[in-house]
Amino acid sequence: MIEEQLVWMAGVFDGEGSISIIRSKRQTTLVASVGNTERELVSPFKHRFGGTTWIERRPPDKTMFMWKISARQASAFLEEILPYLHSKRKRSIAVLAIEFQQIRKWGGGKSSHPPQLKAREERFRLAVRKANDGRQRD
Repeated sequence: MIEEQLVWMAGVFDGEGSISIIRSKRQTTLVASVGNTERELVSPFKHRFGGTTWIERRPPDKTMFMWKISARQASAFLEEILPYLHSKRKRSIAVLAIEFQQIRKWGGGKSSHPPQLKAREERFRLAVRKANDGRQRD
């Protein structure tokens, strides 16, 4: 049986969510997020999957409710909603993101990653970035 809440979350994520692979000086991290002006659309993500929520004030007088989850939690979230995503672009980005997180499991801690793995992580990051750049054509 399809769980109604997951189907609903996938629909919200299709329209309001984003998937990124963020590179900093120390590491490269998978991030999934949702933002909306309606708190009721964002809070179920926090309740079901954890992560972080916050409020952003945007001019003029606009309040955005934000949710973010990263690394293994983001991958687990994407794996759960993947079957219910309607957007082909969003599905393909989710698959890339899940694969990225799977290669991150290799090698233990961040400092033990060999250069080949770092290069592979960068290829995933760039592939996700390129797919996200095409979001207006979906």
